[in-house]
Amino acid sequence: MEPMGEFPQDNPRSPEAGPAWPGIVRTLRPYFAVDLRSLAAMRIGLGVLILCDLLIRSRDLVAHYTDQGVTTGAFLVEQYGAGTYLSLHYWAGGRPALTAALFIVHALLALGLLVGFRSRLMALACYGLGASLLKRNPGLYTAGDAAVMFLLFWSMFLPIGARCSLDAATDPRDEDPPNEHCSVASAAILLQVLFTYWFAAGMKLHSTMWIDGTAVENALHRDWVVDSFGVWLRQFDSALPIFAYGSLLLELFGPFLVFLPRRICAGRLLAFVLFLTLHIGFALSFHFGIFQWQAFAGWIVFLPACFWDRVGTLTLGGPGRNIQCHYDADCGFCRKMLAIVRTAAMLPRTVVRRAQDDPAMLEEMRRENSWIVIDHAGRHHHRWEALAFTLRRGPITWIPGVIMSLPIVRAVGDRLYKWIANHRDLCGWMIVWLRWRPVRLRPTLAGSVIAFWVILYVFLLNVRTVFPLFRAMTPGVVTMPARMLQLDPYWAMFTSVNALDGWVVLPARLADGSEVDLLTGEPVRWDKPTMVSRRYGSMRWMKLTQSYAGSQNKATAMRWGPWAEHFAERWDRTHPPERRVVHVTVRYVQEVAEGEYGAPFLWADIDRRGAGD
Repeated sequence: MEPMGEFPQDNPRSPEAGPAWPGIVRTLRPYFAVDLRSLAAMRIGLGVLILCDLLIRSRDLVAHYTDQGVTTGAFLVEQYGAGTYLSLHYWAGGRPALTAALFIVHALLALGLLVGFRSRLMALACYGLGASLLKRNPGLYTAGDAAVMFLLFWSMFLPIGARCSLDAATDPRDEDPPNEHCSVASAAILLQVLFTYWFAAGMKLHSTMWIDGTAVENALHRDWVVDSFGVWLRQFDSALPIFAYGSLLLELFGPFLVFLPRRICAGRLLAFVLFLTLHIGFALSFHFGIFQWQAFAGWIVFLPACFWDRVGTLTLGGPGRNIQCHYDADCGFCRKMLAIVRTAAMLPRTVVRRAQDDPAMLEEMRRENSWIVIDHAGRHHHRWEALAFTLRRGPITWIPGVIMSLPIVRAVGDRLYKWIANHRDLCGWMIVWLRWRPVRLRPTLAGSVIAFWVILYVFLLNVRTVFPLFRAMTPGVVTMPARMLQLDPYWAMFTSVNALDGWVVLPARLADGSEVDLLTGEPVRWDKPTMVSRRYGSMRWMKLTQSYAGSQNKATAMRWGPWAEHFAERWDRTHPPERRVVHVTVRYVQEVAEGEYGAPFLWADIDRRGAGD
């Protein structure tokens, strides 16, 4: 029996020959393979994005994720049903300290994903806590959050820790595995990214503003989300239809560039650059926070081998890379630390050698009480300077390597190195949890089966969003697993002609009889703010306010009470009792025409005369 993944040589096929599927797989493999270095870059990007997102969210931890904030647990259950019970953040909502603890655990797991420690397990844990966090306040949910959740899900089935990670550093194999990886999961993650644009374009084709070319103009006049650069772009009204049709054509046909026959490398790089340009344009024009980078992160997987090979030629080539690192083979701590340094600097495994295999190196190592790094000119480096020199060889680590080479840093570093060299047993005990284990590269049968059915399910869900007839033929219960797992695809941004075009004002009467707008801390004004999208603070506050306003009805009107109370309490905390808020209303001003406003709508009226008692 032939080994799995190996196929017989091409021969003229007779009627008695076996099935044709090996040839088909061999033909499709280049189109659905990913580079291990691209997977590592995506993993690092996800770790950074999650950490940044948690940091931003933590500024409003109590307001957004606890029962003391704007959305209580009881209201969540009433509005979103039993799925809320799946959220750990829901159960911790009564005690802000527990919610803060969940944030800290989530950040530690994201850090583990970033450095590549038990990478797949970290992806699973980040996915679970991410789903819990999103369920705690669905009003904050964005398409960027959905993109991150999908990438984390597929990461659980891929060798994301095979390069530039602690997993790779503690892989005991003598040689690095090939960079190419092809599996059902690799095909799934590539298709997942492409589905986002194909089906987003499909939904746009149902919108008249994309057909007549007014979509970008419409988007740039949505004051809720447009930023200063977008406001500046409005003046080029003759170019806006070009932008609209250009972005629509890019979303429709740009993904096909990754499948160019015999030009896979060029096609993937061109698609990467084009979609990077598109997302940079969105990031500059709209107040989306890190949303655009969350949405773009999946394109990192498409970076082909030729890109990394070229980077290696430019940054890792030359005689300066020809170094040798000799270490004490009897010291487990030394071996692990050298493996981590080698992996971080992206050096080949062949640079690492046992000092015991060379009597001269062994004698020098014992005399200097240090590992030995020999450069291309034959110079020997020891202790901290050897570490800094090795890091300077790496395309990324050269920056900390240069800093570590500074005289004052080197002086401190040498003292630290001597202490570690004299306490190897203690240091070895401190990293005993970092065990040697090979990185699993080959996909499992169970993982491939799950990946196949999930990507098929996601495809059908995407089709359901685009074709009303198909949606009518399938019951709503079909989407329940996707909603429970936070894998519900819906790429409808900028597809609706009717959108909010106004702003919320929060007039408050103070105990001294004066009146202020709690959103600005200034006297109440009813004319249009200079930048509506910046009126509510962070992007998350803007999104939450937009969610409330966009679904304004009798059932959701009760949301505005806690929302207004939050701003009133924030005011009271920073002002004396004679300036506390005694009455606050939530009003919405609609812009009916350029420079013309309707009468403010009253959405909430709150008497707080007993709030300070």
